[in-house]
Amino acid sequence: MASASRQLIRQVLNAYNSEFESSVVNHAKSLLLDTLGVSLAAREAPEALRLRKALQNSGGLTSAGSGAILWGSQNTASCGDAALYNGTLAHALELDDFGGADHSGAVVFPAVLAVSELPLNLSGLEFLKAAIAGYEVARRVLEAAGAYRIHNADAGWHSTATCGAPGAAVAAGLVLGLDEDQLVSALGFATTMIGGTWAFNSDGAMSKRLHPGWAANLGVNASLWAQAGITGPEFAFEADWGGFFNTYAKEGAEPQKLHENFWVWPRVLRSGVKPYPCCRDNHSVVDIMLDLHSEVQGQLSNVKRIEIRCIPEMYKMLSNATPKNMVEAQLSMPYSSAVALVDGKVTLDRFANEALADPTVRRIIEKIEMTSDASLEDDAEPLVLVHMNDGTTNERTIPFAKGDHKNPLGTEEIEAKFFDMCRIGGIGNSAKEIVEVVDRIETAESIRPLLDLLEAPTQETSNGAPGKAA
Repeated sequence: MASASRQLIRQVLNAYNSEFESSVVNHAKSLLLDTLGVSLAAREAPEALRLRKALQNSGGLTSAGSGAILWGSQNTASCGDAALYNGTLAHALELDDFGGADHSGAVVFPAVLAVSELPLNLSGLEFLKAAIAGYEVARRVLEAAGAYRIHNADAGWHSTATCGAPGAAVAAGLVLGLDEDQLVSALGFATTMIGGTWAFNSDGAMSKRLHPGWAANLGVNASLWAQAGITGPEFAFEADWGGFFNTYAKEGAEPQKLHENFWVWPRVLRSGVKPYPCCRDNHSVVDIMLDLHSEVQGQLSNVKRIEIRCIPEMYKMLSNATPKNMVEAQLSMPYSSAVALVDGKVTLDRFANEALADPTVRRIIEKIEMTSDASLEDDAEPLVLVHMNDGTTNERTIPFAKGDHKNPLGTEEIEAKFFDMCRIGGIGNSAKEIVEVVDRIETAESIRPLLDLLEAPTQETSNGAPGKAA
């Protein structure tokens, strides 16, 4: 019987060589545009500046034209280092897509675009199909690992890194034209050499931002190693000693989910676009608070107390009520909720370090009581009880937050977010051209025009980037 990796690769190749439905292609284009937008907005974020400095100190940076581009700059690097940088860039503002591995776009697109810089003459449709295959693999690996509650909350792995890397390896390998054996090796490398845990949640460390980039880097290198003839482990998933399931998914693994009903519902359709710059699990409560803001019409004193009951993993991840930096604030449900109630909107500047001590927001946070409720169903959105001073209590929940694949943003909303991201990144002059290229990319003979647009900003100063560092 074929190994789990070989079965998966055969399914991927069969799907890749078939015709993709327009709904799948169009959704992938939306995710691509969103990934590029949030990346370009972050080009002066602290993580971007410091990682670029680290690459420069290591001799990894080169001039444009001699490697893979670092998006929004005039620097290039090796394919692997470019994927590391661009993946970090994509996740630096906590605005990248969700619902995949979890943040599949920040891993898959940097990997695919990095190897696309090689002299391959890749068409736009080939590029998109490879990326879509990467989304499929990344999400299926997470599902097979027991899904988010078991792999992330219980075991402590950050699935964007651990499950994203196999997706990036397969996607990059398809771009490189690897055969079945080579793709199995690439998947073996990515599945056995992965890493990334939730330790950053103890202090809001920047390491979180690097996880997608590191996974993209591994995916790129795994495909290049396989192309060169280095063999990766065939039985990477099921090996008794050191296999993925026995090492990264000791409890609750469901190996059959790697393969069952393959391509019946392409997993890329599960990924959504974020409307708010904070952890996706905050979003349904943010939606509720935005509605409450409209209802109280600025009379915040009429709100006596707010109870938020959530599933245990959300509480573990998001209950910090006193965030001290941007990462912690974006992973704080009390903070994100308070901002929504106070402002009637949730904008990126509200998560900058200097904004976190706002006294009005702090007073609302003091009214919020967040509790863990194990009786809620798996993946349930939080239950919110709003107690008013007049003695009334409103119970609210939103089953699918705005941006979810069951409550998606419209095309105009996605483009509006993209233009706003380009404004923040100071490259507004290029935004319209990028939208036009992405809109017709599946018919393009080459993706070179898109790569060229990512090379250097037309306007060198940033406008509103949070947490700018020297």
